[in-house]
Amino acid sequence: MSVNALWPIVRDALARRRWQATALALAASLLTTALLGISWYRSVEDARATRVAQFGNAAAAQLATLSIEPLITLDRIRLGVLATRMSELPELESVTIVTLDNRIIANAGPRPLADTQLYSHSVEFEGAVAGYVQVAVAPTAFSASGFATPYLLLPALIAALLAAVAGYLLGLRLEAQPDGESIGDDSDAEADDDDGGTTPQASAEWLLAVNLLNLMALPTTERAAVLADVRRRATLVARQHDALARDLANVGVLLTFVDDDPDQCFKVLCAALLLADSLEHLNESRHLAARPELKFRFGAHVVPRDPAAVATDPDAIQDTVVLSAVAPEGTIAASREAFGRLQRPERFIAEDQSNPILRTLTTASHQGVVIVSAVADAYGAALDQRAERLRAQEADSTSTPSTF
Repeated sequence: MSVNALWPIVRDALARRRWQATALALAASLLTTALLGISWYRSVEDARATRVAQFGNAAAAQLATLSIEPLITLDRIRLGVLATRMSELPELESVTIVTLDNRIIANAGPRPLADTQLYSHSVEFEGAVAGYVQVAVAPTAFSASGFATPYLLLPALIAALLAAVAGYLLGLRLEAQPDGESIGDDSDAEADDDDGGTTPQASAEWLLAVNLLNLMALPTTERAAVLADVRRRATLVARQHDALARDLANVGVLLTFVDDDPDQCFKVLCAALLLADSLEHLNESRHLAARPELKFRFGAHVVPRDPAAVATDPDAIQDTVVLSAVAPEGTIAASREAFGRLQRPERFIAEDQSNPILRTLTTASHQGVVIVSAVADAYGAALDQRAERLRAQEADSTSTPSTF
């Protein structure tokens, strides 16, 4: 038999085998896609459950910290405001604050069902439990961002495998074309470079909140004396930087800086550290007198100044108080807007920190805060010297202009 006569038989045999190989490739691609889909789904669900638990526990812990003073005083209005502002977060479904005997004192959002996962945290003060806060995370929280990647990847994988099978069916002579080069990398890099610059504001108002955490737990007569002493010390520091000091009801003291010095952030943070040193000195005196230690923390923020405004924006003041609640004891929580204006940030010991409660801010960034705990070693001696001068001036409540 000639070659020409055998060719149709050989061609049919190759065609049959090619169809068998195609069927096997298609079955393998579908099985692989199903396995990858199940694996992706389980990994995304596990990651989502972890994020939900972390968010719920963190939100409950921060709400418990903010609820200490109003829960002790049974201030239903402030507790209602805290619960309402917290429930405005899209990730939360409901927020409830209860007393130690399980009486609901504040609630925002629908009442959770019996099978709803609740994240609770006790409201503790001086080692005693005053109540509890309970938050319920929305069922759809973190679902959109978590499923976006697998839902886009799996169709792409299926399309690639089916395209390979189709190419095989067209003939072995057709070769797969390489995928197109990725685009947008250069444009993304240029966009990042463009975002690097910041436009300074011509006029701003700096706010420094002194949060006396356990002020409301003191007896009424002692509370007034302690607040007067703290206000006097804050006024001494404020005078050195041409700032104004005033009371924050049931919280502490607010210092307002109106100077437009380009390095005003440095002065504000140094003022907070000076006041922290002065309050530590006050605690030493209280310890000798067998009085409870005064706990304090700071919040620093900056907002554009409106010359026509009679008073400071109440939202900005509230945001500064929230920042102070995020700070660990004895440190300063500076907003991104404030710390971003600092020249030579290496002069301070600072670290970034994020917290779900920051989502309630209205005049500050939600992307985290900067916790400032001290000045760098090179500036420690200068700050210590300034603190010694401040203690010397506390007797007659006079001070000289700051040279720091």
